Amino acid sequence: MRNLKKLFAVIMVVAMLASIMVPAFAADYEADALKLKALGLFKGYSDTDLGLDDSLTREQGLTFMLRARGLEDEVEAMSTEEIAAQLAKVTDLDTVSEWAKPYVAYAVKNGLTKGIDASILPNIKFAGQLLLTGKEFINFMLNAMGYEEEWDNVLSKAADIGMLSAGQAVTFGSVLELKRDTAAGIIGFAMSGTTASGVSLAQALVDAGAVDAAAMAEAGYFTPTATPTQ
Repeated sequence: MRNLKKLFAVIMVVAMLASIMVPAFAADYEADALKLKALGLFKGYSDTDLGLDDSLTREQGLTFMLRARGLEDEVEAMSTEEIAAQLAKVTDLDTVSEWAKPYVAYAVKNGLTKGIDASILPNIKFAGQLLLTGKEFINFMLNAMGYEEEWDNVLSKAADIGMLSAGQAVTFGSVLELKRDTAAGIIGFAMSGTTASGVSLAQALVDAGAVDAAAMAEAGYFTPTATPTQ
């Protein structure tokens, strides 16, 4: 088990380095975006335009999270009446694009978003067009993996469950305006993180039938368990 004091020490050191290095930080996660798209876990604006250079809005980030958890079929299965009932709790529905409304409704129904103003719960101020920070998207992914953390613990939790390394958690968590490209990278790294159910996110997706095991393995996110020979 990790020593949390050492973990926090590492994070603090990396945070100081990240504050110096972030302006020059420019990783490219197009390969992850393409692999995740092939698995049905990531979408762009069209088949040929993933929009990776664009900043990520809250409604896009929430949708990314739901797709990465293999929940899109459940979103699509919601009835018009059910969607409307959940959206009635959103106080700023005018900030949510038409295409994103089923995803926001699903998240509200299943407690996967609390919006940006906890004081009005159970109603939700979602702020769909607000740009996401790296830390906010990491928190979205923690929610997808079954965790609900205090804001101050988000980065350390991401490192503790192996969703990101301590350095990645702080570097990505320091980004004030997350690109869709980097979000794809975070999702890719999260595939090897441990969900609240005790298995990796990739394993959870395979177990749920959301992604074929062979396809997940081919993408490099999953190692199938060998079947013993008799």
